[in-house]
Order: sequence, then C-alpha cells, then structure tokens
Amino acid sequence: GQQGIGISSVVLYAQLTTGKPTTIISKVKKGDPAYKIVMHLDTKNNAPEVLSDEEVEWKEKEHGLKIEFFTPSAINFDERPGMGFSPAL
Repeated sequence: GQQGIGISSVVLYAQLTTGKPTTIISKVKKGDPAYKIVMHLDTKNNAPEVLSDEEVEWKEKEHGLKIEFFTPSAINFDERPGMGFSPAL
C-alpha cells in the first residue's frame, strides 16, 4: 500500500517477537549513494530509534528499497500456492 501500514506492522511484529532491529537500505537513483539504516521502534513514544546510519554501496540495484527483518519462523514463499513471487534474499 501507499501508506506503509503493512510494512510498519511487519517491522513491529518482528521486533516484538525477536527483539532484533530492522535494516533498511534505500537508493533513489542510479549514480546516487545508497543509505543503510538500522533501527528499532520506540513503542513507548511511537518513534523510530536509529541505531546506525551510513552511506553504502549497493551495486545490485539502480534504485529501490530493501527492508530486512527477522521473524520467529521461516516462510518459503516459493512453496505457497498463489503467491506468484519470490522475495529477494
């Protein structure tokens, strides 16, 4: 969705169930640097807590957004009927 409600819920669920931070890599366009942010959600104040923020090289993509998080169980999207996609690992 356009509002980011789904990914916000996933990040919160991942943090609450594992205690691990989320990593975000963002690159606006080809030739620009990418930025990597490692963060937690401060649930008491409903605000992000940035643990680290750095410029990184991301050669795999010309532009885009990558969000990495941990959950307490594994899901193999390739074997789920009707999913029609595989997440980038």
